[in-house]
Amino acid sequence: MPSKTTGSALLLLSVLGCAGGSRAPAAAPVPTPTNPAIIGPSAPTAADADLADAAGDVITASLQADARQEDADSLYLRGAIVIADGHRRDAWPRYAGVEPGGAVAIGGMQVVVRDRLIWAVVDYRWYSIADNLARQCQATVLLSPPDGTRGFRIVHLHSSIAR
Repeated sequence: MPSKTTGSALLLLSVLGCAGGSRAPAAAPVPTPTNPAIIGPSAPTAADADLADAAGDVITASLQADARQEDADSLYLRGAIVIADGHRRDAWPRYAGVEPGGAVAIGGMQVVVRDRLIWAVVDYRWYSIADNLARQCQATVLLSPPDGTRGFRIVHLHSSIAR
């Protein structure tokens, strides 16, 4: 009959042996714009760069229109979903943090083109010199071409004020 010590050692070895043979599955690669092989089947092309620039122009125009309190419906696809700080918005201001009497500045924009979909992450700041107030904000924007037309329209916009 084995001793308690031998039995405990055998149990410990069998547990360690099982644990040593099993490994946790490797984490899936995270898609990033700098790793196009993960996101899509091919590397970005010059045409993609042109589309990214055009999408950036649409996003910039929509932000500037918001800052000027102007209607920008032509930049949005009918039925586009716009969420600002957790609340749906169907009219001005569509971007979180934007108020009357201020201006916006884009701090950075990362645009990814895949087939008929473009998405972007935009860092922007709304500021009012008169009120000595500024807000750091971020938006994620999805754009797609309307059927049968050229150019892109915003189909989804989610923005928030950095806390």
